[in-house]
Amino acid sequence: MHINDGCLVKKGSLNRMMGKTLLLICIAFHLQIVEALAEDSGYVGQVWDKNVEYRIPGVQITFESPDGTIIEKDISNDRGLYRISVPPGRYYVTAEHPNFKKYTSRPGFFGVPENRYQQGNFFLEKK
Repeated sequence: MHINDGCLVKKGSLNRMMGKTLLLICIAFHLQIVEALAEDSGYVGQVWDKNVEYRIPGVQITFESPDGTIIEKDISNDRGLYRISVPPGRYYVTAEHPNFKKYTSRPGFFGVPENRYQQGNFFLEKK
């Protein structure tokens, strides 16, 4: 036992109390992140070459409403990853890069549910 701020505390119990406090803080922070993501919707994914040998950076991903309005665009990062937030609905989607053939979902749609991200990977063929 030792004295801490005028109180007798068993050795090790202070470390356990600090550990539990830190755990509670981490849980609260995690719940805030999950809640924030739950209020958002869209697509996340990767862009690969057709043979799935490497991911492709610099691919423009475009979500377009059925009436032709461009809703959102994103460009895959240096690891070929993208994340795009769009409201729930149906979208035509394209993936374009100067060295690869253009991908289009037409005549089909990508469906975006409310408060959820879907996984959408693209596999592009070299020109």
